[in-house]
Amino acid sequence: MTTLDTKVAFNEVTFGFVPHSGATYYLSRMPGEFGTFMALTGLPIHGSDAVRIELTKGVVHDPQEYY
Repeated sequence: MTTLDTKVAFNEVTFGFVPHSGATYYLSRMPGEFGTFMALTGLPIHGSDAVRIELTKGVVHDPQEYY
């Protein structure tokens, strides 16, 4: 689960490093070429985008309900 404010990124790519082995496992299993895009650019995606590419199962609209 993710929130609307969540951002997912592979910041090590912006420093010139290759994503670690755990990240490459998940990146290679993303739909289409989206994993390749994220591995090459390191750009962050929002929580709603993570649901669209099946990184998460849903969005929590009010995280205060889960405290």
